[in-house]
Amino acid sequence: MTVWLSSPDQEPDAESASEDVGSFARPPSSVNEPSPLDEWRNGLRLHKAWLAGKEGGRRFEPAGLLIEGLREPMAQLERSLFRNWTAPAADLKQVRLQGAELEECSIPFANLSSGDLTRSLWIRCNLNDASLSSASLCEAVFQTTTFTNARAPGSRWMESRLSRCEFSGAALPQAAFHQAVLLECRFADANLEETLWYHARLQFSRLNGVNLRSANFTRAVVESTEIAHCDATGSKWSQANLSGTLMLKSLFRNSDFRGAHLRGARMAGSTFDGARFQGAVTFGADFRGANLAGAAGLTPRQLMQARTDQETILPNGSRGPYLLYSGAEKTRPGAAIPAAGDD
Repeated sequence: MTVWLSSPDQEPDAESASEDVGSFARPPSSVNEPSPLDEWRNGLRLHKAWLAGKEGGRRFEPAGLLIEGLREPMAQLERSLFRNWTAPAADLKQVRLQGAELEECSIPFANLSSGDLTRSLWIRCNLNDASLSSASLCEAVFQTTTFTNARAPGSRWMESRLSRCEFSGAALPQAAFHQAVLLECRFADANLEETLWYHARLQFSRLNGVNLRSANFTRAVVESTEIAHCDATGSKWSQANLSGTLMLKSLFRNSDFRGAHLRGARMAGSTFDGARFQGAVTFGADFRGANLAGAAGLTPRQLMQARTDQETILPNGSRGPYLLYSGAEKTRPGAAIPAAGDD
């Protein structure tokens, strides 16, 4: 026996049907969901309590957070953990990011000036056009991070480690890279004037069209690196290891290479007038096509151990190759300094 609760021929009420369907189709209300900025501020508040060891505090670990127009100078973000954070043009002046970890974050045009990024970790991040003036990046680690057109005068990178980072168009005058390690990094049309690189290691990297005037690479290791079309006037390379480095078509006027190791270094098209080479290790150095006119301190032994050719301009202004007892190693006072390749 079949019992009908309603007539099978009866059409359901359209309004009630739509309400029933709507009760399943409508997404949950988002009225009470916090905005990205609210999430930021709440996370910052809890993180501050966590840093202080207070009950209820929690480490700030945002993921996928997008905030535009962020203004949070002097933010306390030590040991925080960021994933896919995006904050273009954020004002984070004097931010405290010591020991923080950031992965695949993008903060172009951000103001991080005078910030403390000591021992922080950055993986595949975007810091293009950011301001890092006077910032501390000591002992920080940067992997596949871009600093294109970044402005970081007076920034400190001591003992930092950078691999596959991009610095094209970056301005870092008077930045300090003492004992930093850079691997496969690229500097194109960058300003590195008066930068300090004591005991730093720069390997398999490229510096093209870079301003290296008065840069100091004393005791640095610059191996298998390309330095091309650079102005390195007045730069210091005393006791630096330049083995296998390409120093091409660059200006090294009045530079200091005393005690430098130049094994396998190639200097074609570069100018060295006024440069000093006392005690430099030139065995295997390639001076073919280099302009050594006016260079001081090169001995017959050094020039015999190096490679020279007819395109080499020797210290006395004559053309190579260097011949023993020719006296061409002596700088001739007042001698004109021809350009390599001139007849």
